[in-house]
Amino acid sequence: MISPNAALTLEESSLPSLDFSELIESNVLQKNPYLIYSMQKITLAEAEQKLLMQKQSLIFSVGYFIQSIAGVQDVDGSLINYNNSPRFQGVQLGISFPVFGRSGNKARNDAAKTQVLMQQKEQEYLQSHLQSELQQYTNEYNFWKNKVAFYQNTALPNAKSIVTNATRAYQSGDIGYVEYAQALQTNLDTQKGYLEAINSMNQMVITIQFSINQ
Repeated sequence: MISPNAALTLEESSLPSLDFSELIESNVLQKNPYLIYSMQKITLAEAEQKLLMQKQSLIFSVGYFIQSIAGVQDVDGSLINYNNSPRFQGVQLGISFPVFGRSGNKARNDAAKTQVLMQQKEQEYLQSHLQSELQQYTNEYNFWKNKVAFYQNTALPNAKSIVTNATRAYQSGDIGYVEYAQALQTNLDTQKGYLEAINSMNQMVITIQFSINQ
């Protein structure tokens, strides 16, 4: 039997809480690794399309040449000694045609264009999905943040007051040990709920930071 003058005391537990004050804007996800990879795929598809078009276009080339002769040469039956000075010069013109026909080129162009559009739509869908997901995470974070504030401002002070009043009443003999133990249990349950709320809020902060690659 516990003496009425030997009231139990329980130390309050504490858990550090993380804070997240980042505004949810359309560009906050630009550092998301999945979105970055999706954008890189668009860039690659556009580069492949551009390269294909270059291969299918006409290619013109211009070349200039100059040539010299050194030594004795027979020119129309006469021997002439050349001293290595430039003697001949000219211009070469060239044109390259695509290997495949017009119909084959069109099919390849359409396929490359479709690939670019597919990557763009995939990126748009991914960004929309991540934005919706991030908004959901933020709503959950705000829920737990408000709950933590409720515990700090209301629930914990009330539970502490209950224990204080119950301790005085138990020491004065106004209540029995069962009533006193119930007051202690209420305080324990309140502290446990507070720690669980902080943990849930911290988990949402970690999830949000991962989404925006912080």
